[in-house]
Amino acid sequence: MSRQRAESLLKQGDKEGCFVIHVQVFKRLNGYKPFLFNFTVDACQFLKGKRNKVTQFFYNLIAPPYSNISHPCPYNHDVFIELPITYVNHLLDTVLPVPEGNYLIHSVYYTHGMKLLELKSYMNIY
Repeated sequence: MSRQRAESLLKQGDKEGCFVIHVQVFKRLNGYKPFLFNFTVDACQFLKGKRNKVTQFFYNLIAPPYSNISHPCPYNHDVFIELPITYVNHLLDTVLPVPEGNYLIHSVYYTHGMKLLELKSYMNIY
């Protein structure tokens, strides 16, 4: 995704109910380097139409029965994601084979144009 497109989505975060997510994957190679995915998506627009293929892939990883994010905005309740480790192993071995190594998934969540959460998830695949 272009930098202009990402900035445009973040500016839209001022709209009522807009929820923007930026996700980037890094692999540790003499420091963490960008790896495969770097995208920004308006989550509410995505849930209305589900058109973006990369976002659709990631959504399907955590969609029901492992999460309660299967309806369009607004969200007026807690969101949960509970992935069994056997399911994660299946995804990383079969669905999207990922090379062994150390990884970082960096995600930033915005609502109403303000940063809500920055989450860094570190993992080791072997």
